Amino acid sequence: MPRVSLATWNVRGMGGKKGFNKLLGYMEATKSKTKLAVVMGQEHNARESEFHALREAAQMRGFQLIITAGYADNTQSSRGGVFVMINTNVLSVKKIVEEEAGFIRVKLEWGSEELDIANVYAPAKPAGRLEYYNTLRARLDKTTIVGGDWNTVGDKTLDVRSRDPLSYPNVGSSLLGQIMGDLGLVDERREQLGQEREYTRTGPSAGGGERTTSTRLDRW
Repeated sequence: MPRVSLATWNVRGMGGKKGFNKLLGYMEATKSKTKLAVVMGQEHNARESEFHALREAAQMRGFQLIITAGYADNTQSSRGGVFVMINTNVLSVKKIVEEEAGFIRVKLEWGSEELDIANVYAPAKPAGRLEYYNTLRARLDKTTIVGGDWNTVGDKTLDVRSRDPLSYPNVGSSLLGQIMGDLGLVDERREQLGQEREYTRTGPSAGGGERTTSTRLDRW
């Protein structure tokens, strides 16, 4: 059976329908070369009033869009949100298991195979993050391919680049590791990287100034 690719991406605001159309264009342009069949996005910041138009735009280009608004720890927020976009020429939706603020899980049909995928967007605040992680025990199982923005890193010595990586605030990482271990799930990208370093976000370091911190918050 031909291979397919899945991507996870914190888009940090798509820029409305114009930005969404750029994303659709990217998926169209690369799907043949990369076999890109699913994009899972976080922090799209789209308004719920825009969802119908976004779904229609996706459908016109051969994609199905599943989208939710808000943060897991602030479901009424007009910002945040997650989406899963599926290339319907390759995959079909069998069942939407859950679609909530900060979490979507969907089962897809790929020929005779079934793919169980989930998109996570963990809260930035430690208390909400711990609560969110604990809910994953009942929301995932050993067959789930889960990715997204976890807002923690798996290993501060490999996944943080800063003046002092060990001081990086990483509340909940051990809990997440335990939950994933209990479910039999692994950090697939870390398995691929081995001891190599890769970062998905760079921003100002705590305390201000001109220093920056790079992290691998986004992963499968």
